[in-house]
Amino acid sequence: MDPDTRGFCIEEPGQYSVPSICNNPQNDRRGSQSKAAMAKRIFLWELLSALIAILVLPGPAVAADSVYAGSLVQVAPGSFSIRLPDGRVVDARLPKSGDLAAESIAQQYNLADQVEITAKSIDAYLDKQTDHYYFLELKKLRLLRSSSPEDLTGVLNTLWWKRGDNLLKVPDTPAPKPNLSPPGATTEDIARVERLREVNLAYVANLPNFVADERAVRSIRQKDSSNWKLQDTVESEITFQASGPSRQHVRINGKAWNSQSYWLPGVNWGIGFGVELGNLFDPKCETMFDFKGPSEANGKQLLLYSFHAPPDRCFGPSQIGPIQSNGPNDGRILVDDSGHVIQSEMGGTTLSWDYVKIGESFHLLPVAADHVFTLPDGVWHIEVQFKNHKRFESSIQLKVQ
Repeated sequence: MDPDTRGFCIEEPGQYSVPSICNNPQNDRRGSQSKAAMAKRIFLWELLSALIAILVLPGPAVAADSVYAGSLVQVAPGSFSIRLPDGRVVDARLPKSGDLAAESIAQQYNLADQVEITAKSIDAYLDKQTDHYYFLELKKLRLLRSSSPEDLTGVLNTLWWKRGDNLLKVPDTPAPKPNLSPPGATTEDIARVERLREVNLAYVANLPNFVADERAVRSIRQKDSSNWKLQDTVESEITFQASGPSRQHVRINGKAWNSQSYWLPGVNWGIGFGVELGNLFDPKCETMFDFKGPSEANGKQLLLYSFHAPPDRCFGPSQIGPIQSNGPNDGRILVDDSGHVIQSEMGGTTLSWDYVKIGESFHLLPVAADHVFTLPDGVWHIEVQFKNHKRFESSIQLKVQ
């Protein structure tokens, strides 16, 4: 059971879910490709699963229609997307036949055309092939005008992270030249950050196969209350190997939880097993770092960097109902003298790494995560610990009693 590192889901109507960075569960299954190849691809779709986004699953749909205007981004079998002027993206289901079927729209419209849509609300629908939730169904589509160069640029930025098939013709465009240095950066600053990137990308590429026990405590502080209420405790086994991270053998309050879905019931969180660092450090993701000086965390003397990731890049979208957004992300990291990340902080999430002894060797591995999400029903807190790390070779079949 591989959880989607992009999102989280609640199955009960009226409940909420919290997704992490944009990624489909199938994207964590990379077959037999090497870890080095995996690391090179991380910047495309992986996330700092700690870099949290929010998906709110409403209760039963209401009858009111919604009207949106924007640039046509994607037409896929069964789905349709437009980019709003502020960069957000609206997704809707399509009928299987008729003028609003995917093939009909693709024949009449071009990428980045300015359109107006009318959509009706539907109960939350999970497309199991794409592992994406839909809350709207298209009722009407109207062309406003053909695209401008500015419209096309915005849509191409969205397609940097927007996954899935596209029946619209997408022009071949060169990769943007990364802007990696903040204003006023000195030669020394640039060299320091380049070393930081090299160290951590090498870490991701050479991360060993391992398994660990995960224990997560979920609590909520409801509106108009100052008290935290324990919701449940989720225990599982986390495995990281060349094919990506996975979660299995899940127990909720001590009871086994089995489902064909990738989602846990309730508020979810990402695995956060190191792969997400690729998003942070790959130059193609254009994250800029600013050295702040010495700092301290958990009694350790470390070095502090702030970072800024531009919109429409590697950290992927957040989702509230039918609307996705991939805005800019800001945070900070603390690294040791060798340049390895020991702690990262962004969007209400803190991840911690430490040197863990496995056999006779020490490995830098995730040991804890702390997530705080503000949702309509209150503030959620998920406290995660990873223990009992064990290393294994990819050729070995793990057996858990």
